[in-house]
Amino acid sequence: MEQKYYKHVRFYPWIGTHYEDGLNGVKVLILGESHYCENKDGQQKRRHSCPKDSLRYCDLCYMDDECHKKTWDSIHDIFEGVATRAYRIFQRRAIGRALSKDEQFTFWHKVAFYEYVQYSQTGPRRPLNQGDSSVNHKALLEIIDDLKPDRIIIWGKRFYPILKNDFKVKVQSHPEFARALMMTIHSIPVLIIDHPSSSYCTWSWTPVIQSFIETGK
Repeated sequence: MEQKYYKHVRFYPWIGTHYEDGLNGVKVLILGESHYCENKDGQQKRRHSCPKDSLRYCDLCYMDDECHKKTWDSIHDIFEGVATRAYRIFQRRAIGRALSKDEQFTFWHKVAFYEYVQYSQTGPRRPLNQGDSSVNHKALLEIIDDLKPDRIIIWGKRFYPILKNDFKVKVQSHPEFARALMMTIHSIPVLIIDHPSSSYCTWSWTPVIQSFIETGK
């Protein structure tokens, strides 16, 4: 996969080779929250001293070339059979059953995946540091302008208040499924689901996700 040029994007998005074909003709952007990067020995990469304001993260903090490609690597882990729980659960909930290896390959090559926060975190389930929020906002606008998705599905409810604030949008409850939240970003329907790694992302989500992809509702 060739790297595209983006001005604000740091974690390069995964763009399936058949993304334009979409899922039943619908282009779906899956939006995660953030990444954290580790050294090969499992230790968190150290943040260097930022030259201007040590309380704000600059371009290189927690980042190296491996970090920039982390989203790509996460998807390739699926193809290697070592996907994390979140990816395995989401693909099952979206399709409605377990997928074969070939089916997994096909599914992820029909969607795009992107992490919203463009600053590496210190680890999982830690307080979210979104760095300069304007960078995250502008980066997603670049992605939307480039990919022109028909639908956006957000993993997890922890960071949707950030999106709500950054994009000045209203969040509404799903009319038929109380756990689902919905909003619109730049005229694109958005579904906010329980994070696939949580115990709340049950099979009950399948008809909700499938209906949303098909109708945007």
